[in-house]
Amino acid sequence: MSDIFKDWLPLRLVGHSFAVAETLSYAGISVETMEMFQSMAAAYVIVHAAHRGFKTRQGKIAMSTMFDTLIFDGFASILIPKLLAHFVCRVTARIIRDIIGIPEVVQAWGPTVTGLGAILLCYETIDWEVSNVMNETIRRLYS
Repeated sequence: MSDIFKDWLPLRLVGHSFAVAETLSYAGISVETMEMFQSMAAAYVIVHAAHRGFKTRQGKIAMSTMFDTLIFDGFASILIPKLLAHFVCRVTARIIRDIIGIPEVVQAWGPTVTGLGAILLCYETIDWEVSNVMNETIRRLYS
C-alpha cells in the first residue's frame, strides 16, 4: 500500500523536523524556531497516523493501524533521527573546536551541515530497521 507520508521525500523530511531543530541548534537558532520545527514534527506524526487510520476505515483495524503508525513515527521520525543528529553534531563540533584556525562560520555551521547530511543519508535505513524491529516484536501482538 502506497503511503505518501513515507514515499515523498519532502513530506518525509518534515517528519524529521525534530532532528533538523537539533542540528540547527548548533548554528544558534532561536528557541521559537526550534519549537516551530518540533511542532511540525509532532503534527506530521499525528496527521500521518490519522491519515493511515482513516484510509483503513475498519474499526479495530483502523485503531491498530493508527497505533502502529504512532509507534513507527515515534521511533523512525523523532527519536532515532534526533539522537543521530545530536551525536553527529556533537562529535563534529568537538572535532572542529579542537582544530586551530577554523573560521567561526565553519564552527557554527559545520555541525549543522554534517547533522543534516547524516539525516538525509540514513532516513531510509532508519525506516527499514524500525519496520523490521516492529515486525519482530510489537506487530506480532496485533497481527
